[in-house]
Amino acid sequence: MLAFLSLLACDDALLVDDKKTPGGNNDTGPVDVSDLCAESTPATTAIPVVFDAYDDGCPWEENGNIEAQDAHCTARVEQVETIDIGTGAVICDVAFDFRVGGGEAQRMVYDDNFFLTFDDVVLAASYGPYVDMFPRDGDLPIYDWDSIVGESFEFGDIPTFCLGEDEGLATCTIPAPETSGPIALQFDSSIIEALSTRAIQLDRVEYGFITFGDNDASTDCSHEEFAFEVTISYVEQ
Repeated sequence: MLAFLSLLACDDALLVDDKKTPGGNNDTGPVDVSDLCAESTPATTAIPVVFDAYDDGCPWEENGNIEAQDAHCTARVEQVETIDIGTGAVICDVAFDFRVGGGEAQRMVYDDNFFLTFDDVVLAASYGPYVDMFPRDGDLPIYDWDSIVGESFEFGDIPTFCLGEDEGLATCTIPAPETSGPIALQFDSSIIEALSTRAIQLDRVEYGFITFGDNDASTDCSHEEFAFEVTISYVEQ
């Protein structure tokens, strides 16, 4: 059975220049997420999420961003949200609903490209080739701005990225850049378990939304507002 995983966005865009690395605190030791969830009755909490529109342009030459250059990854804006579900909580399942008012699928527009992350793990990306440049924590690609800044990119029919999709463990619908389209993500329970284990090791639950661009001051790093509801099921260790 596939389980859903989502991204939470904060109210304010944050520029981040300190690199995050895989690992972190691992005081809890090995955790079998599936066993913990099967042996307990998970608590459930629903969280409404709204990403405020961002259209202030890319902050070139700030916080690790470089000078604007056509068709190169030069600047980004990072939005993050840290979720507190209690010390030692183990995530069993995360579901999200992009439908607007319970009806139409949520749509979004962004420019030029974006990454969605969970504790720095790339869940989905509009520009798939960049994900291959990121460091790895096992099989998990870890977002790292320094790995792609200054790299060239192309426009057109570029492959997207969805964590686990190549292995048949996920399906994602990702709209093309500068196009209003639906977004939907679906992940196998094995991916949820791997991400939950990482959250325990790092002792944080943090979602990220990163937009980046090249040299268009009027639209790059922008995105429209979009909203959805996240339902998290979890147990205490």
